[in-house]
Amino acid sequence: MSFYPEDIEYSEKYDDDEFTYRHVVLPKSVAAAMHKLTQCKRLLTEHECESLGVQQSSGWVHYAIHPPELHILLFRRPK
Repeated sequence: MSFYPEDIEYSEKYDDDEFTYRHVVLPKSVAAAMHKLTQCKRLLTEHECESLGVQQSSGWVHYAIHPPELHILLFRRPK
């Protein structure tokens, strides 16, 4: 069973040699709005992330969809 927080939750940042990463966990209502926007078939734009309430500094890119946990957004930015 998936865990849905009450508010948007942001992970600590983690790195590899090329990118800095973080993940964002969406509440059920925000995840439903995201699914409505994308049908879980494409990545979100920066503007769409902002419209859903995801607040990050510029440069973060939604880079992958992880089907078992569609309410968890995966972001990265170059180091």
